[in-house]
Formats: sequence, structure tokens, C-alpha cells
Amino acid sequence: MAAATVEATAFPASAMAHLGQNLVDGKWVVGDGPVTRKLVNPADIREEVAAVKEASLEQVDAACEAANKAFRSWRCTPAPGMSS
Repeated sequence: MAAATVEATAFPASAMAHLGQNLVDGKWVVGDGPVTRKLVNPADIREEVAAVKEASLEQVDAACEAANKAFRSWRCTPAPGMSS
């Protein structure tokens, strides 16, 4: 099976729109790190389905800062409202 076919059938379209990106402070960003990781089909590890750049240290710091900021209000959210 070709990689394009695996990508089209294995992931919903909404996930494919941001494949290889990180959600940082509400924005989708492509990694700026020095390493590119190959993602393989777990059913056939010889088949590469994507290659994605890792986040840079600055992007990781920004993500952690945004998560910490969001947690301050999220932790006060009643459990039934946390999933929305």
C-alpha cells in the first residue's frame, strides 16, 4: 500500500491537516528543531508514512509556558466541563 493511501485511510481529514505540526498556545506550528523523525506504519514498519520535524527548544519552552498559563484557569473547571 502506498504511503499516500495509508495517510488518506488511516487518519481522519482533520488530523491530516495538521500532520507533523504541534499545537502551541492555540496555533499550529511546524517544528524548527534540527531532527526530522520518520513515522512508520505500525503494521509494516518498512513503510514510512510521514516525516516530521521535531520542535526546537524554544518551541518546547513556549508550549510549556502556554500549558502552565492555561492550567491556572482549567484546574478550576468542574470535571463535566473539562472535555469541552
